[in-house]
Amino acid sequence: MLGYILHGIANPVGRLWMATSSQSWRHLPTPSDAPLVHAPGSDSDRVLLVGSGVAVGYGVMSHDLALGGHLARALSAHTGRGASVDILGRRDMSPSNTSAYLASLDLARFDALVLMLGGLEGFTLMPPTLWRRQLRQLLVDLQAMAPASLKIFAVEIGTPLLGGIPRGYRSLIAHHVARLNAETRSLCGEFDGVTFVAFAPAHGDVSTLTGRTTYQGWAELIAPVVADVLDGEVRTRASLSIDEHARSAAIDSLDLDAPNPELDAIVETARDLFGATGASVTIIDHDLQRTRAAVGMPRHPIPRTEAICDLTIRGTGVFVVEDITTDARLADSMWADGTLARFYAGYPVESPDGQRIGALCIVDSTPRTFSDTDAALLRQLALRVQSALWGTRVFR
Repeated sequence: MLGYILHGIANPVGRLWMATSSQSWRHLPTPSDAPLVHAPGSDSDRVLLVGSGVAVGYGVMSHDLALGGHLARALSAHTGRGASVDILGRRDMSPSNTSAYLASLDLARFDALVLMLGGLEGFTLMPPTLWRRQLRQLLVDLQAMAPASLKIFAVEIGTPLLGGIPRGYRSLIAHHVARLNAETRSLCGEFDGVTFVAFAPAHGDVSTLTGRTTYQGWAELIAPVVADVLDGEVRTRASLSIDEHARSAAIDSLDLDAPNPELDAIVETARDLFGATGASVTIIDHDLQRTRAAVGMPRHPIPRTEAICDLTIRGTGVFVVEDITTDARLADSMWADGTLARFYAGYPVESPDGQRIGALCIVDSTPRTFSDTDAALLRQLALRVQSALWGTRVFR
């Protein structure tokens, strides 16, 4: 009972302090760019970073310099693969409302979900029993809405960065955060696919968040645990289902007939970089494949049933056919005799909400192999296609 009384007092006082104090991190700038960052590489791991406080990116103007960007690069350094990190950071996010924020997302797109919650709850002395109850419900919700392949990581609550707070209250907060972390660690042990991540950064105050090296150091505390779990798992994203309604809605929001010189430049670059016969950006539009830009390839629409790019959008990574004439998947297609091309490599192009709407592809007149380095380069070009199609719209 005493714990609930203390929380009842600390909660409004703490929120008032955050709203008014010059020492509150909420007065710092936050990123204004799209909450999605990439690290180069092939066979990319896809991570959703969710939370309040540290996950928001206080103190920097770009997610690339905040925790998400540094986490993507640190993961890539550990795994040797590419990494994409989506950021869902909200100043008011808590275990009690996170499920509602996640309900509209397709969690099957991700390999890992990293939860960074509890800074506010520690600061306002939430009773450990209430924290445990809310966090347990969140984990139950996540396992109901996410595929079994999604790995969930609950990051330990770091001691809040506080200045202008009496030393005695700071000590009380630190002790309370330790109690909440003990509950989190215990809960993680009760759920399959949920991993507790120890996170004990150096103490500091609000000025700590104004330097990019701070986020880099924090990412390097989290990335090894995430990388170890992902390295030990069989990748299962190759045959994801397609939400045709959402996919069609994303395509319908585009002007597919408007000139786009940037797309023309990208396909020229792709053909030249790979020494290929041709390259194109295609959109799988309802029952047709429509070509948005092409060089060395025909531009006329073809039935979706004949489109190799339709096979590409069924997965989230590179799709390669080293010799079309010997590939059973294309044996009954217009490509089967090798007249149009003998080699194909494509990478999915996504809408801001993650719908795979088409592909950037290259073709060649002779069979060839495709290395991991080649796949990483094609992915980078496909990301440029996404930016050219959608401009500054938020990617999720």
